[in-house]
Amino acid sequence: MILIAGIRDAAYALSTIGPEGIEILTNAPQLDEWSGMCAIWALGQHPATGTNVIPFLIKASASGSEGTACGAIRVLGLFHVEGQKVIPALMGALVSANAHVRSDAAHALGAFGPSAAVAVPQLQMLANDPLAAGSAMAALRHIQ
Repeated sequence: MILIAGIRDAAYALSTIGPEGIEILTNAPQLDEWSGMCAIWALGQHPATGTNVIPFLIKASASGSEGTACGAIRVLGLFHVEGQKVIPALMGALVSANAHVRSDAAHALGAFGPSAAVAVPQLQMLANDPLAAGSAMAALRHIQ
């Protein structure tokens, strides 16, 4: 438990120290799932820092690790910036084999509001997915 908390706390501290910390955090998902999740979480806590690494978050949203992908998708929705780059990535996540990824992607798209209107057809199809329907319907309400 101490090691887990230590990684989380270190990631949070790194997110506050500038470019050197960001470089370390953006390499963390390559180490292991927990390190990657902590790095993404820490970046999400600091929008001024996290919004500078949108390409990293987009790449992480397609990770084979559920924790990394879902974390990145949630942070992208939280920031809801650079829609022209982020919305297509989130739409790609709507077809993931992983129900949690699909659900988180739908939720994140809803955070973009009407600017995510291009995703409406996919979200309408996802509304039939018993594991992601709630998120899809909520997203549709925010977008339309």
